[in-house]
Amino acid sequence: MADKRTSEIADFGTLDVLEGLEFVRAQYHKQNFSRHVHEGYTIGVIDRGAQRFFRTGGNHVAGEDSIILVNADDVHTGQSASTDGWA
Repeated sequence: MADKRTSEIADFGTLDVLEGLEFVRAQYHKQNFSRHVHEGYTIGVIDRGAQRFFRTGGNHVAGEDSIILVNADDVHTGQSASTDGWA
């Protein structure tokens, strides 16, 4: 059985009470998102670990309890900034 603390887990869904707002609840350790964009605005909440990402021409790190805001069509990346990954 896989160790949940080191597994890659992503759960996608929509919230009908918020008019179909899409969400992803995830836990990543080795996931590496190459440069990409989203059609809509994106809000990320880091509640464990830290995420390293490129956005708006520079590299950034969002630690635990951070909120990340990404405008629609902004090129960005995502990967772990800690040995424990991020969620």
